[in-house]
Amino acid sequence: MPFRVVAHLNKNYRHRISQMWENYCLVSHYAVALHQPVKTGQIAVPTLPDIFGRGEQTLTISRVLSSLGSLTQRHHGYVTFVYVVSAFEQCIADTVSCVYLRQPQLMDVVNPNQDTSTQDLKLLKIVVNATTWAEIIDQVAEERVRSIFYGNPMDVFLKDKCRMSLGSWFTDNCSDEMTVLREIIARRNVVVHNDGRVDRKYLRETKASTAIETKLDVDFDYMRTVFQIVIQVAGCFSALVLRNLFKQKLKGFLRETLTRYEGQQPPNIPAPREIMRRGVSKGEE
Repeated sequence: MPFRVVAHLNKNYRHRISQMWENYCLVSHYAVALHQPVKTGQIAVPTLPDIFGRGEQTLTISRVLSSLGSLTQRHHGYVTFVYVVSAFEQCIADTVSCVYLRQPQLMDVVNPNQDTSTQDLKLLKIVVNATTWAEIIDQVAEERVRSIFYGNPMDVFLKDKCRMSLGSWFTDNCSDEMTVLREIIARRNVVVHNDGRVDRKYLRETKASTAIETKLDVDFDYMRTVFQIVIQVAGCFSALVLRNLFKQKLKGFLRETLTRYEGQQPPNIPAPREIMRRGVSKGEE
């Protein structure tokens, strides 16, 4: 049954996110814990495999300590941050795809970012190249979900762009989380596309007052909030799909999550403006 698949997708997602958080904390902890043993020579410095065609390289103690510092200050956070946001978007996309495959009438194949002739040609190619009706539905669903998430992912929650029977629930019940999520996605984009530096698109999307070219980090407190937000928003999304679209009675985590928000007792998430101020590199505030 499709509603069971939706619940299972969210359960697997939570497990994956939990593993990411554990890995992030472990690396952060041991990068600091290794500092003194490396400095005193209790742990031997490594020899790195070659990637430049110059032969293997044995690091110095100072080089290892510097790398451990940069790992905890920025690099490890950047990698985990991008991975977490990608996993969140994949969870939502997989849920929507699951629904579309069972209820294709919910798909709106019109993409406002493409002209009509381009869309018609793309759909025609899908129909001509497919061998079965199921394959057509699968490919159209994949194309539709991709176009939504390549556009503005916030529309999925705030405008019910995927037609998941969300109504105005996210605006009415977790507007702060939506503001923070918008900033998280915008920060992910500048990390990936602009070396973590604030650009005009980031300012336009977040309404932040941070100066252009300011370097944004993702420190421990910021990362903790990111994990909290993506767990709660994905949980509410899956719960609403199950309750509103499939008319299912909620259980376990999904029921508890939706009940907290509708009872005006959501998790204690820092205020959006406080979140935006976090992770600004020292000396650039």
